[in-house]
Amino acid sequence: MPDRNLYNNPIIAKKDLTLEDLFVMCFCIIDDQYKLLFASPKYWRNSNNYAPEFTDPEVLTIGLVKELCRVKSF
Repeated sequence: MPDRNLYNNPIIAKKDLTLEDLFVMCFCIIDDQYKLLFASPKYWRNSNNYAPEFTDPEVLTIGLVKELCRVKSF
């Protein structure tokens, strides 16, 4: 039986992934990496909005999934 781990076998992920699964997988990867890269508060952006509607990893996820699905933006 093939390894179902998405990190080890992206070909299986590409065939079996729903759009919702793609969003979840991308968000988890981006969010984990974002926390590792910007763990120190000195890297956080200063904003006058203390409760943004979207976090940075959520915005990055939307952009990445858009590109992966080859959605054109004008």
